[in-house]
Order: sequence, then structure tokens, then C-alpha cells
Amino acid sequence: MYKSLTKTLSFLLTWFGAGWLALPFIAESMLRYVPEEGSVNFAASFALAGVSFLLSLLCFIHSVTAKPVKIQYKHVYRCPKCDNEIFPGTEYCPYCGSFIK
Repeated sequence: MYKSLTKTLSFLLTWFGAGWLALPFIAESMLRYVPEEGSVNFAASFALAGVSFLLSLLCFIHSVTAKPVKIQYKHVYRCPKCDNEIFPGTEYCPYCGSFIK
């Protein structure tokens, strides 16, 4: 993965984890106004928050320790007569039939 992508992903996962941590407290305050008895599952919220914080930490470590990726561009050879792309080392153009070398 790219370094900048993993760094951004780590901050987004941290934000996601903070939302999962805040969800039970927000839901509990909203359930006060509901006439029926309701309950909030704290375990699931804390588990999802822990997983997202763990993934956030792994992404951040990867973004700090990863080496930059070198992008290698494909060499494009073109026929001098018809200007179509041809494979390197081709002697005759497959499009116009002209001699290349």
C-alpha cells in the first residue's frame, strides 16, 4: 500500500473507533426518553472499537516504516510510419507491415 493512503486510513480508523466508543453512551442517553425498556450492548461496541484501533495502529506503523514505491513506466515503442504501439524488438510493424530495424 502507499504510505499516504495508510496514514490517512489510520486516522480514519481512529475516528471510527472513537465513534464506536461513544455509541453506547449516546444510545443510553437516547434510551432514557423511550417508554419501553431498552439496553445497549457495550461489549460489541468496545470490541469493534478495539479492532478499529488495532487496525489504525497497524496502518500507522506501516505508513511510518514503509519504503517508498518506485513506479516503473512501460517503454512505448511506436512504428515510425503509422505511429501505432509495437512490442520492443519487433522487426516488422503488425499494423502497416513496414520494416522497423
